[in-house]
Amino acid sequence: AAISDAALRNCQIIFISASEKDRLPDILRVARESGILTIADFQDAAQQGVMIGMTMEQKKITFEINLEATRRAKLNLSSKLLRLAKTVY
Repeated sequence: AAISDAALRNCQIIFISASEKDRLPDILRVARESGILTIADFQDAAQQGVMIGMTMEQKKITFEINLEATRRAKLNLSSKLLRLAKTVY
């Protein structure tokens, strides 16, 4: 069962699985309005508005950051974390 918008608002971090891609616009809207950090592990997640998108490359986890999405949610990411990212949008 999908989690309600009201329940999402009580979260500080949301992991969005590929099975929830159809709800992505609604989840991201709630996250942005509530200042919730969003993380996902499906292809192009950061390009679709998720703040941190993780992928597996050569048996290592890499991640991309959507800096604009974090700013819209009024969140600040550490410069150290930004330096570790494969790509920052």
